[in-house]
Amino acid sequence: HTQALPATSLAWGLWQQTSTLTQHLTPTDHARMAREGILPLGTEEALALFDAALEGRQPLAVGAALDMSAVRSGAGAAVRPLFAELPGAERVARRAARVAVAPGGPSLRERLAGLDAVRRQDEVVDLVRGHVAAVLGHTDAHGVATERPFKELGFDSLTGVELRNRLAGVTGLSLPSSLVFDHPTPAALGRFLTQALAPSEDDTLASVLADLERVARRAVALPAAEGGRGEVATRVRELLSRLEPDGRRGPDGGGGGAGAAAGAAVLAEASDDEIFDFIDRELGVN
Repeated sequence: HTQALPATSLAWGLWQQTSTLTQHLTPTDHARMAREGILPLGTEEALALFDAALEGRQPLAVGAALDMSAVRSGAGAAVRPLFAELPGAERVARRAARVAVAPGGPSLRERLAGLDAVRRQDEVVDLVRGHVAAVLGHTDAHGVATERPFKELGFDSLTGVELRNRLAGVTGLSLPSSLVFDHPTPAALGRFLTQALAPSEDDTLASVLADLERVARRAVALPAAEGGRGEVATRVRELLSRLEPDGRRGPDGGGGGAGAAAGAAVLAEASDDEIFDFIDRELGVN
């Protein structure tokens, strides 16, 4: 083509007529492609596109039938970059944006925050089952067994990615494409999503302590000569004063925090080196 010679490459969409390339596709596969906006081409229509591609003299053409109302990956999602410049894509993008910001009921996180742990888990698992049923083309989510592996339910890598896209859209979470392999049953996936959306108090405490340990390791590794330790020590004192604002209350809010109050008083008067010795000793950082 760059040498002004005839050269046309055709990238075909799905043909309606079964061939050796498409004979392995199941009704579930066809349903998935339809949800993605890819429709089957009749033979006459496909041959007409072939003729049009040859007459157009473009080096690359795509022969495909598309449903522009379904080219986005899930409700309210953005138009895929591949389709962004096609006629009608801008209208679809505007409609998706309106759906994303339309006022309505509480968000998923807000609904979960108002539930106890058991009901929260059940809510998320039901959400997963509903999207599993939609991806597999089932009309009833109750037929999706919560402890049955996704592979046995009929999932492959493509349907796994579609489920990931759906759940990412409804939860707002950044989810890996390996989601159904990392959490191989609807129940396991529900537990993972519940923890990500509404962590329990115990999990929050564990996360905070883990973060503190990571910060402590980085803090004590600061070279003393560069002056950064003084700023870190100041922030440690500030944090301690926020955790024990009156210097008297213990973790339970009563008068049993004498040890903590004494520790706070010592740290408030400690030198920077003494602060870092305390971090080394109390947090076990070497």
